[in-house]
Amino acid sequence: MADEPLVSICSTPDIALLALARATLDEVGIKYMVKGEQLQNVLGLGTLGMGYNPIAGPAEIFILAKNAKQAHELIDPLFTS
Repeated sequence: MADEPLVSICSTPDIALLALARATLDEVGIKYMVKGEQLQNVLGLGTLGMGYNPIAGPAEIFILAKNAKQAHELIDPLFTS
């Protein structure tokens, strides 16, 4: 399991949308890792009214590649509505 590849399934500056995506993955038991969430107000000038820190970039959710199809089916509609 340690050498299974990770893939990014979404990237967003919107913390509410990030929370919704995380809750959706939690509900179905898909394990994930969020990159950049904790750095938003640590580096530079915070989020600068952009919703995310321009140095750290928006938060990004990564999952195991084997779960990508199921995760995209659940997460993609959140980003298109």
